[in-house]
Amino acid sequence: MTSLPPHYNPRRLRSWYAATSRLHVVGTRNLLRAAAEVGARRFVYQSIAFMYAMSGPDVVDENASLAVGAPEPFGALVRATLEGEQLAVGSPGITGVVLRYGQLYGPGTYMAIDGDFRKQAMKRMLPILGSGGGMFSFLHVEDAATSAVAALVRGSGVYNITDDQPAAAREWIQAFCREAGAPAPRI
Repeated sequence: MTSLPPHYNPRRLRSWYAATSRLHVVGTRNLLRAAAEVGARRFVYQSIAFMYAMSGPDVVDENASLAVGAPEPFGALVRATLEGEQLAVGSPGITGVVLRYGQLYGPGTYMAIDGDFRKQAMKRMLPILGSGGGMFSFLHVEDAATSAVAALVRGSGVYNITDDQPAAAREWIQAFCREAGAPAPRI
């Protein structure tokens, strides 16, 4: 559950993150209450794989440290997401499955060929910041759907659901701009 703006602007995410954080906690509590009332035995929680602390190796497992102390508003989002995960896997009588999705790409996403990232790239508003060393793990929407369907019938606990290889911002932003037919990003 998310409440994300139609146009991505990191400077204006605070209110959207606050709404998403409420959904992660209050919405999850409501859904779990409803699930218990109807006798559901499984609960699948969509989470995010980009909430790990920015330390350690590029590839981490589900036990790696989370960025609970990150600057606001992201820190509050991480803490609310973690609380939602804990609710999902800690509900008595229900098997909880948490799917920590990578950055989604494909139809209907910010990264779609008609998505907001392409629009920003065409205006050279998708820059590479600093060294561009920030690592991103991606996930195609079809793979996200496949993992959700699998979680309906098996598994329990927390799973990272991402493509095989993370990419540094300096690499993926340049590749994205080329594929989108956009000018080279600002560096």
